[in-house]
This record gives sequence, C-alpha cells and structure tokens, in this order.
Amino acid sequence: MKTVHYLSVLLAATLSFFCTSIHPASPSHLQVYETYAPAKTARSYITPLLKDGETISLFRGKIIINASAHTHSNILKLLDKIDRRAQELLIYFRPTKTDSNPSNAINKNDTHKQALSIARFSGSSTDGKITVNKQNHSIDTRLSVKEEKITLLEGKIGYLRGTNEKYKNKPVYANGFFINKATLEKNGSGHYVSARINGEVTVLHFSKNDPKTIKNSHSPNIIPSSTKELITTLGTWTLIPSINGQPSNQEILIQLAP
Repeated sequence: MKTVHYLSVLLAATLSFFCTSIHPASPSHLQVYETYAPAKTARSYITPLLKDGETISLFRGKIIINASAHTHSNILKLLDKIDRRAQELLIYFRPTKTDSNPSNAINKNDTHKQALSIARFSGSSTDGKITVNKQNHSIDTRLSVKEEKITLLEGKIGYLRGTNEKYKNKPVYANGFFINKATLEKNGSGHYVSARINGEVTVLHFSKNDPKTIKNSHSPNIIPSSTKELITTLGTWTLIPSINGQPSNQEILIQLAP
C-alpha cells in the first residue's frame, strides 16, 4: 500500500474548508491514499470503516478521506493486509509425459502406436564376406517434452498454447507496409489463465474462452465456457484440470519472475 500525504495547496485547502464547515466539531483530518488496487475497488473496502460524518472521495486515482485518527489507523491496517503490488510470474507449461486418457493407451499389437525405435548397425568385411550386428534402441516419444513459458502479471489474463496449435506467418499492415508476423492459430486446445500468489500458494483460474471477450461481447454466438480453479505451490509441476470434459494433456509450473 502506498500512502501519499500531499495534494496541491488549493485542493487541500478547499476540501479542508468544505469538510470543516460541515462538521466543525469533528476531530478529523484529511488523509490522501494512493493504492496499488484501483481507487474504486479500494473505496469499496474502506467505506465500511467510516463513521458518521466521515467522508471519502476520489480524485485522479487517489482516495481522499476526512476522518478521525482512529479511523485512519484502521484504514492503514486494512490496506497493509489487502493492498500490495501485483507480482510478475513466470508460468511454464508443457505436454504431460504420460497420457492420462486410458482410451489413448498404446496397444502392443498396433505397430503404428508403439514407441519408435532406431536400428544401429556395425560389422566387418573379411574375404568379401560381410558380418552385420544389429541392435535396436527404443525411442520413447513421451520423453520429448518441450517446455514453454509466458510472463504474466497477477490478476491479468494470459494464454497457454495448446499442444497442437501452431504459429503461421500472416501479413500485417504496419507503418505503410505489409510485414509477415508469426500469429498463433488457436483451435480450442489452449487455455486462458490468470493467477494470484499468497505466500507459496498459487491460485489459478483456467478457461477455454477469453474472459475479457465474453464480458465485453453481447453476441449470442459466444457461449461462456466453465472455468476451473487450481491451487498449487510455487515450483511444482501440476496437471491442468479438465474443462468441459476435455483432458488438458498439459502440466504447469509457477515461479516468481526475477
């Protein structure tokens, strides 16, 4: 929580005179607060602490309160608990190493679904005769797991690319020219995610649709998908929960950005 004890002389004098003229006997004083949270949001938490005759107003993102010293003390205690700078997070994600869907289990009789293998040959030639020794080495395709990451500020919405979503170059008009820009083609396999940190505990919310698009759209064609909450700890790989019955086949890890 950031506290500011100044305003322009004209504003402070005007507000002080106004408040004093209404409550001349009130042992109160002006305090100006600047919070990390939006002033409108912080005001909703502070207002219940005010007593009769005490006032609160907003001015250019700051909160101006005329109240007793006791009320100001309670406000400071509240803001110290709930108001802090949003932290920047590193979110790592990757395909799961094992397929959790039993229907996709490998059938030993199906050669197309078995793990790939590579043959290594060695041998020698004596009197025109060739002797070849063959050794098979299995390649477990499940171990070929590529990690990706995004940087996300607490409370903001990020996007985790789906396991089969690709980037394609598309022409974009900028500064009078068309340039090719790598654009992610989404097919619904990815996840929109937001996160909050409380000590070592991380609370994440996942959705298949962009929550901002749903909130700002009045189109009947956009159907809000269900969201899922996941509680995990920093530095721990955790499976992304299934949404709308669709397995994610991805796992996630959260760290604080340096």
